[in-house]
Amino acid sequence: MFDKLNGFSRKLSDLEDQPAMNSNDLKAYFDSSPEELRAALNHLIDQLSGAEKGKSGADNIGVTPIGNSSNTLQGLIEWLKTQIDNVSLGQIPDNAITAVKLAPSAKQASNITVADASNLFTAADLEGVLKELFTNANNGKTNLAGVIGSPASATGSFDDLKTVIQNVKNKVAANLTAKGTSAIGTESLDSLAGNISSVSTGRKSATGVAYPSENFNDRKLIVNGLSFRPKMVYAVLNPASQTTNYYQSGMIDNSIFPLGSGIQMVNLGNQELGHVTQPSFTNDGFRLSVAVAGSYSWVAYE
Repeated sequence: MFDKLNGFSRKLSDLEDQPAMNSNDLKAYFDSSPEELRAALNHLIDQLSGAEKGKSGADNIGVTPIGNSSNTLQGLIEWLKTQIDNVSLGQIPDNAITAVKLAPSAKQASNITVADASNLFTAADLEGVLKELFTNANNGKTNLAGVIGSPASATGSFDDLKTVIQNVKNKVAANLTAKGTSAIGTESLDSLAGNISSVSTGRKSATGVAYPSENFNDRKLIVNGLSFRPKMVYAVLNPASQTTNYYQSGMIDNSIFPLGSGIQMVNLGNQELGHVTQPSFTNDGFRLSVAVAGSYSWVAYE
């Protein structure tokens, strides 16, 4: 920037009324102030006439900034040139359009056209698009909350619904774990639902058909390979093997062993009925003595 001349190095007022100086020194004293003024003016002219980038006269002249311009005349001129160049290219300079310059109708969402290149919306204006977005989001929350049920609410946010779902998943996982089936709340809903089939619902059972050994004095039905240790066994001689009914007992489930099918034996724990010998239970099956040869349908319970 410019250098100021704040004063002269020699002032006439500093001289004595009768200076003790020769004529040459006195002349030089009088000439010193005009010389200093001349030097200051020449330096100012040099600063104003300079054209070196960053040191030109315009770089040294300050101005009040306009828009995003700098506070020097050079900066303002460059900024104005940029704005003019942009206009000539058909571009609108940054910050050139403000809300004050817009017509009231231009500020209405219904008058703003939306370029929906992917055809995602039915509406063609901004207001219609916003309504569609709100309706879709609100319907989505309502449907989701309806499927989840209490405590989910359609008035909550999607984050609220997410929290409700996660809490339910955590509860299902905890209940499954309490029933002896390993599960965690980070599993998918489909995985948690699949784990339910692994929950033990009570006593295990198995059914099948077996033939006793041919030992006349000690015929036995021998069954192995069960996934549990039986505690109760029912066995029925099939009709094709024996037509005589030894028992027709209400303790037999008709859907499994229809009455009249030729019941050969019934064994309930330690209770023996008819021609039955107490079975011998193993960890994965049983040995049951029977009276006659033939095919036996059997059912074993844990």
